[in-house]
Amino acid sequence: MGLPIHLASPNWQNAPDSYAETGGDAALSGSGGTLHSTFATLGLRVSTGFALGEAMWADLSGMIGWRHAFGDIVPEITHALSGGDAFTAAGTPIAQDVFLLETGQSVDVSATTDLNLSYAGQFGDSSQSHTVKARLAVRF
Repeated sequence: MGLPIHLASPNWQNAPDSYAETGGDAALSGSGGTLHSTFATLGLRVSTGFALGEAMWADLSGMIGWRHAFGDIVPEITHALSGGDAFTAAGTPIAQDVFLLETGQSVDVSATTDLNLSYAGQFGDSSQSHTVKARLAVRF
């Protein structure tokens, strides 16, 4: 059974190009720009494997952690109609601090068949994200 502490720091950048439509007063234009965010994740992973009878093997894994976002956490871009003032459109903010939870199970049903189930969740102040995956792999 392993119990390693992990630290990760992925970086995300989005740089949309500017654009300008043609076609009169309703033509829309938008400024380009760069959205840049960095995330720091600190967590604890655990994993173990064990036999299920004589023919099957199972692996269990889990992770708990905390992620903090730095930089541009509210995506924004400025637009304008040709005959009007500029306005800013903002997207859904990235949660600045989230609790992370992951769990997974893998079972070697036979020498050629594996079954995997996993869950991943992120819990922020005003947002949640949940993912459940199932996979059946048969090799022949």
